[in-house]
Amino acid sequence: MKRVFFTILALVISMLACATLPDTPVIVTVEPLTISTETLPTQPTPGEPIFLQAGYSYRGSFYEVYFTEPFHPASKWQEGGVDIPLARAIDNARVSVDMAIYSMSLNSIRDALLNAHRRGVQVRLILQGQPDMPIAKFGARMLYNYLLRDGVQIYEYCTRPLHGKVALIDQEWSTVGSSNLDPLSLSLNLEANLVIRDRAFNQELHQALDQLMQNHCRQIQLERI
Repeated sequence: MKRVFFTILALVISMLACATLPDTPVIVTVEPLTISTETLPTQPTPGEPIFLQAGYSYRGSFYEVYFTEPFHPASKWQEGGVDIPLARAIDNARVSVDMAIYSMSLNSIRDALLNAHRRGVQVRLILQGQPDMPIAKFGARMLYNYLLRDGVQIYEYCTRPLHGKVALIDQEWSTVGSSNLDPLSLSLNLEANLVIRDRAFNQELHQALDQLMQNHCRQIQLERI
């Protein structure tokens, strides 16, 4: 049932990431869930519509959905994105933070990553090695010295342009979606991200990122910057 639910949410995210939200709310029908919702007042009754507007997030029993379109009348400037819950999750990390991202230049995420590493959390980043837009690599490299000096591990994916947007915190928290971690995504773009709290899903993504680092990336050293 979870796989069906994830598939439906992924389709919704893909559709909204490629189109402009209408003036009226988007309505998504929730499929019946087997998870108890007695202690979750934000969880809808199975089959009840969820009204989703720009800049609006929705929280269920094991997932959160974030949508942004900063110029939509229903939105406030730079609100609704996944950057704030991601920074909060990094702040709460105890074991590991693994990310694969096309563009990352937000100071809030940089500071959260540095603080996590200083607490003893393993921090590994897969960033762009062969971008189709050179400015994306330039933006990321502005942060390299700050991160590498503190011991954060940085890997560059060099096989082809990397358009993944994935973050894994410890063994349970994961996010996938369309949003980059830069001002452009937060200020101008229509973005959608899904946060999932599920150990099996997290483990599957961890294995994929481990293989990517080992087989298709080069690790960046401070002296090479």
